[in-house]
Amino acid sequence: MKNYLVIIQTGDNQQFSDFQRFVDAKNALDKDLQKRLLVAKFFPSNEIGAVFDLSDIVVSRSGANTVFDLAALGKPAILIPLPGSRHNEQFLNAQELAGLGLAEIVSQENLDLLLKKITAMAMNLKNYQKNAPKALDLIISDSAQKIAKIVSEETR
Repeated sequence: MKNYLVIIQTGDNQQFSDFQRFVDAKNALDKDLQKRLLVAKFFPSNEIGAVFDLSDIVVSRSGANTVFDLAALGKPAILIPLPGSRHNEQFLNAQELAGLGLAEIVSQENLDLLLKKITAMAMNLKNYQKNAPKALDLIISDSAQKIAKIVSEETR
């Protein structure tokens, strides 16, 4: 971790106490490492873009919103699909970015590979970044206008 600034969003699951476990782990680190770790339950929607913008590599689940945000921003990512997601959608979402050379996929069962994947991606970051423009093909920039037009035509 001494080579990285790590930002972790834990959620607020009371059953597993993820937030408290990460806070406790952070507090157990020496002071220099503590400065390199930010733990939050959630980032408000008006802040998550800034968090992504600060990030060279995003490690995340692969829900549709996150994947499209990463595509729009061209952020290299290591995606960990939520097991058991409906119709395996998180894995399919992750495959979209991986197929473009912008992401790697790590299954939840293989998290022991995560640090190795992060290190390899950091060492080859430029290769992932050069694929960022390909991800823009996933984005329909005028989607709001298209939806409004369809709704407008249907209500006539």
